[in-house]
Amino acid sequence: MNLSNFNIASDFIAVESDGVYYDLHNNLDFIGLSYDVLNRKVKLSWVKSTGDWVATDCPNTLDLEFSSVSLFKCKERDSGTPYTEDDCLESLGFIHNNMTEEIESFAKAAPSPDACHLNISFMSGFTLKLAAESAKCSIS
Repeated sequence: MNLSNFNIASDFIAVESDGVYYDLHNNLDFIGLSYDVLNRKVKLSWVKSTGDWVATDCPNTLDLEFSSVSLFKCKERDSGTPYTEDDCLESLGFIHNNMTEEIESFAKAAPSPDACHLNISFMSGFTLKLAAESAKCSIS
């Protein structure tokens, strides 16, 4: 997967774009995803959190857009977890391609030829796994 204008931070809870760290666990709330089946695109969207700890220069929105998606899976949320945990990222990172069934762990912050499946987990247990040709970050 080619990450065109961002990378995953070494703490696995943020992305970095143009040298700026965007904390997807503490400062941005996940609001949803869209899957364009015909065009093989997935978009994940976050908005600025309302907490008083969030810096004023935090962006209002952040989207991760994946193109030429070849793998898209999800694991259901834990039914015993409060719904307030659905919008909070737990971690994101890459896992080896031969571990297609493994959806909850990861090994690397950067993709490689043998590890280009991205696992994205939320505090509620909801988890996404995807492989795509490329990904970009849009910030506003």
